Amino acid sequence: MRSMGTYAVVDAPSRANYKDKKAAIRPHLRLHVQPHVALRLKRVFPRVDQYAREHIDLLLTDEAASELEWFMQMYPLEPIGNAQTILGAAARRHDSKLQLISETPQLLLALACQNAFTSKALR
Repeated sequence: MRSMGTYAVVDAPSRANYKDKKAAIRPHLRLHVQPHVALRLKRVFPRVDQYAREHIDLLLTDEAASELEWFMQMYPLEPIGNAQTILGAAARRHDSKLQLISETPQLLLALACQNAFTSKALR
């Protein structure tokens, strides 16, 4: 499948404090994509700069990494440097968080049943 652009991990100030020289520097994914891909990307990630032209900076969070992996199934992007490794690790962290959240109700139910059984046994 043909690449629709590239992505790299860069350190950039957060968007809210972009003009502040002392702004916290956080890792971002810098995406250089074809115009039609940029339009779709801006719809999927509404918090990115909607007026960006040369590149799109996306704050690197676990959730964003997971979403970008899904996005790249439709619009393949080529990684620059170690971006693929970093993106994959962040996406796996998000997946493990989702797994833990989905298992929590069963764990709580099991603990509640165990506590109910234990309290009856002690009577």
